[in-house]
Amino acid sequence: MKRRLAAIALALVLLAGCTANSGETPSGSISPSPTPITQEQQNPNDNPAPSPIDEQAPSASPGEDAPAELEFDEDVLVAMPHKEEYISIHESNPEVLAWITVPNTKMDYAVALTSDNEKYLHTTLTGEESKSGAIFFDYRTDASLSGRHLIVYGHNMKAGTMFHDLNSYKHRDFFENNRTITLWAGSEKREYEVYAAYIATEDIYFIRMYFKDDDHFLEYMTDLQSLSKFSTNVELKTDDQILTLVTCTYEFEDARFVVQARRVK
Repeated sequence: MKRRLAAIALALVLLAGCTANSGETPSGSISPSPTPITQEQQNPNDNPAPSPIDEQAPSASPGEDAPAELEFDEDVLVAMPHKEEYISIHESNPEVLAWITVPNTKMDYAVALTSDNEKYLHTTLTGEESKSGAIFFDYRTDASLSGRHLIVYGHNMKAGTMFHDLNSYKHRDFFENNRTITLWAGSEKREYEVYAAYIATEDIYFIRMYFKDDDHFLEYMTDLQSLSKFSTNVELKTDDQILTLVTCTYEFEDARFVVQARRVK
């Protein structure tokens, strides 16, 4: 399976890829970079989202009837820490469908979904130009967020914003003690258990969203799980919904740092 994943990935055409000489100093690393990297070298054009190859429609989670659209019920959101900001952003920009929070990080942001993976690279959720861009779902994601694989991208900004703090999962202590990610999908609160964190080379195709069947899905996700720097006792199942968070990393050319979690609530 890994060989098939690698073969598929060779066909990827990266957009403005991450490069080993254009990044910021990572907060941790699996292997040292061949070229010293400084904070001042960060390239705002780095793209955390590789281009997917042509696939069929994303696979829905088994046993779920996808709703026509997400609900934004203010009464349900009463316990949401960023309720007012979340509702305000969604009302001004209907492409904002979710809010993601990663514990003990600055990763606490609204998440948008649009028709390509370029719009929010250098545009904020309110439409202003910005090197930081915004946090966004892979464009193939269904608007109900019911697919079995949700992929979210964010820049690795030297100021510590956007998905920079995702790098904290390169460290065992942080990985073991911060394993619950919260995603508000519309006004539905979801929780995801982190089970894998790894640096992906360009020959690892970690953004598949179409699966031939349950066995294909489970084999694929289990293979990716085996890449994790740290192991867990999580046993993936065919009815899991997987959340994948992606940012650039600079150990080597075109590397991505990937954290994966499965929905538990």
